[in-house]
Amino acid sequence: SSTGMHTFVLLLLVGLTFTAPSPAPALDDEFAAILRLEDTRTGGAPLRAFLDVSMPLDVRVRATLAIGRIGSPITTPYDLLGSLSDREPALRRMAAFALGEMDDSKAALLLAASLRDTDEAVRALAAEALGKLKEAASAPSLMTALDDASDEVVGHALLALWKIEPGEL
Repeated sequence: SSTGMHTFVLLLLVGLTFTAPSPAPALDDEFAAILRLEDTRTGGAPLRAFLDVSMPLDVRVRATLAIGRIGSPITTPYDLLGSLSDREPALRRMAAFALGEMDDSKAALLLAASLRDTDEAVRALAAEALGKLKEAASAPSLMTALDDASDEVVGHALLALWKIEPGEL
């Protein structure tokens, strides 16, 4: 019967949903190690090792986020130079976001350079991060970003400029 077939297909789909494979155990181990380093606010070589180009992209992205969350003085914006200039847009996006999380004025110059990235999302995240930093010195770069072809980039640049205190300009 048609109802019986629909029930069979539904049960098959439900079964497939619950038996989907989990991420590779090796990645689970890498993510757990990064999380431990983040939880204990441990930076340095152990955390930077996860940024190595030999690591899977997902691991490098998660390590980049951890570096941003740990922040100064344990990690610095310069820890993310490689991520910020990587060929993978996903890694550059996370680096721009992470720099905004650091709350370190040294990130402003790096983010200003990212406003010229070829990837629209990187440019938007860089503008958003500059808004978090509220560095008056980034106002000229944000003003230039107002001419970006992307409405999202322009919107984030406007919001970032709004966050910078007028007395600081």
